[in-house]
Amino acid sequence: MKLLYFGEKTELSLNTGKFLNSEGFQFFITEGKVPISEIVKKYIPDVIIVDSSLIIISAYEIIKNIKQDPIMKHCPVFLLTTESELNDLEAHLDLGIDEVILKPFDLRYISNRIKLFYRMFIAKDNNPLTGLAGNRAISLKLQNLIMNQNNLKFAVIYSDLDNFKPYNDIYGFAKGDEIILYTAKLLDEALKKFSKSDIDFLGHIGGDDFILITIPENIENICKFVTSQFDKDAPSFYNEEDRKSGFILTKDREGNLKKFKFLSISLAVVTNLLRNFDSITDLSKVAAEVKKVAKSKEGSSWYVDKRSGNYEKDKEFLEKNHIPDRRESSHINKSKGSILVIDDQRTILEYLKNLLEFEGYEVDAELSASKALFKTTFKKYDLIVTDISMPEMDGLTFIRELRSRKYGGNVPVVIVSAYSKKELILEALKLGVKKFFKKPIENAEFLNSIHSIISSNKVE
Repeated sequence: MKLLYFGEKTELSLNTGKFLNSEGFQFFITEGKVPISEIVKKYIPDVIIVDSSLIIISAYEIIKNIKQDPIMKHCPVFLLTTESELNDLEAHLDLGIDEVILKPFDLRYISNRIKLFYRMFIAKDNNPLTGLAGNRAISLKLQNLIMNQNNLKFAVIYSDLDNFKPYNDIYGFAKGDEIILYTAKLLDEALKKFSKSDIDFLGHIGGDDFILITIPENIENICKFVTSQFDKDAPSFYNEEDRKSGFILTKDREGNLKKFKFLSISLAVVTNLLRNFDSITDLSKVAAEVKKVAKSKEGSSWYVDKRSGNYEKDKEFLEKNHIPDRRESSHINKSKGSILVIDDQRTILEYLKNLLEFEGYEVDAELSASKALFKTTFKKYDLIVTDISMPEMDGLTFIRELRSRKYGGNVPVVIVSAYSKKELILEALKLGVKKFFKKPIENAEFLNSIHSIISSNKVE
């Protein structure tokens, strides 16, 4: 675990660092002279410790800068202070510190406190169904890989299930959860069976989407094992009648009755063997392109991106596979619309935000409906996505309040909720809600609806 200590190089800080290093931590100390933007180019800490006795720059300013940095803002912050300075504590709490340690302190206490707090901190981000690392941990892992890509070769495998929504519609969400758990265990088994590298990682992005990280040498073994095992086990997910038929019959997105083949898994593999990546967004864009190729194949399949980043060759690849070129100015410089997303679960909020931003939308995200409502008084959005069940203010109350705001009268609203009672849906429709999605969403259907609603609203 990496610890970044903002403080003077005193006997206390040096002894603290020496002890924490002996406890297995990696301890880095800075006196505040180096800008945070430069620090994150070298490494991303797991925990930040700020000493209130800083001289060059105040602890308040350091914490403020940390919380404004797009990468560091997610790191838990410990404040080391004295009893006489507790009067200033409220200001620091408002900035978002996570723990206060009073000086003088016992070295074993601070070591154990960091370990315990970080364990709880990570657990909050873990996916509640699979227990795997969530979006925060995934983002930090990818960011670290990109920062060290000149000295490290890696493979990122994005996993996505095919025909999962039709299966959910027929067999229900309980069975759907069983499939997601099965997939998590299968990917975990493959990683442990074929890889022992230092960068091994398995995360749950959300829904039926997973991410696996390993070294390039393990790609073939892992992907062959996962796809063959999934196809072998897939028939057991269905009842005897459906197994005999070889398909299930249900409605597609347009409401037409259609045959859907058994569940399969698609693996999109991206490496830095032939190219470097500028950011997580850059890597995700490439992965999305590769995933479309993998999903176009029959049954479970995997596809490795072998492009070098050459513009003309990449363009040829995209055209051949009928994939939109997101590098064009219409995708990069022009927003497809502004969206406000509200959900009190941080994992879901970040998932929806990332999903929409990748599609080219400008997205504001809020955990609190009341804070989101405040934003609508001074900013006009093309669409709002909200949950229903939230503390302080529920989604339906939010919509009622929204209609009285300066920019909220006509803005279209989409609901994404775990609750789908008939009376809730009817009440939402009365309030002018355009679409109601039950969690977990099906990405393609969700994005198609968002695009359709925003486009039609602009025409009106």
